[in-house]
Amino acid sequence: MSRLHKNISYDIKAGFGRNLANYVIGAVILALLVGMIVSEMKEIHPDRRLSCFDIISRFFLGVDGNDIASGSGRLEIPFEWLTLHTYIILGIARYPRQDFDECGYNVWIRTKNRNIWWSSKAIWCLLHIILLYVIGLAVVTAAVMLSGGDWSMSITNPYHLNYDMSHGIKIYIILFMMPVVVEFAISAVSMAVSFAVNSVLGFLTGFAMLLCSVFWDDFFCLGRYMMLYSYFPKMTDCVFHLKAGILLCFAVSVCGLIIGYVFYKRKEG
Repeated sequence: MSRLHKNISYDIKAGFGRNLANYVIGAVILALLVGMIVSEMKEIHPDRRLSCFDIISRFFLGVDGNDIASGSGRLEIPFEWLTLHTYIILGIARYPRQDFDECGYNVWIRTKNRNIWWSSKAIWCLLHIILLYVIGLAVVTAAVMLSGGDWSMSITNPYHLNYDMSHGIKIYIILFMMPVVVEFAISAVSMAVSFAVNSVLGFLTGFAMLLCSVFWDDFFCLGRYMMLYSYFPKMTDCVFHLKAGILLCFAVSVCGLIIGYVFYKRKEG
């Protein structure tokens, strides 16, 4: 356990410290996106007092009715949703493989164990996801306070979705738990491809998974499980379920980590 703790400490210092500029850039991008959302909502609802929930729910609104296979001819790109999650995947596809390529000769000196090194990278991925969401929440809170809005997290429904106060716990799970669960599953696949081939293809794989979730209304598209529209659709009868999403993400995470470890072990061996 002490070796794992030491390696996690190393990854926190190296992964976050070495890529500090990326987190600053991420905060700037989030600030720009939040500014766009605030400006748009004030234009549409000039008398409405914006809340943190209004802005956060916009990031995870997603799309309703997009499905290339149905030939409906309707296509909508959830710009804020796609930008946020693409940036998260970019960091995950980059750092674990970067650390292996640049510091791989120190793996045995630091850990004496392949399992510990790989487990530490998986934990770092989870911390990376959580950190970017915390940064996003801080940016949203600051923007709401500066604009004189309501910085509470009381449930509102500015986008007229099919939910009410009885769905409170479910909505909070969708907004605050499912993005972490889904992102980690996509990250596990992205990291596996990074070690199987390279970081560029690892990123493109994660990005492709996000795009599939935008263009296809399918239960196997992981990104759909972190969209409010998937659970409370207005234009379709296709309703996604939290339990199914959690189980699917767990299965994908396990498979991605195992496959990634196999390729990592081959490179190390």
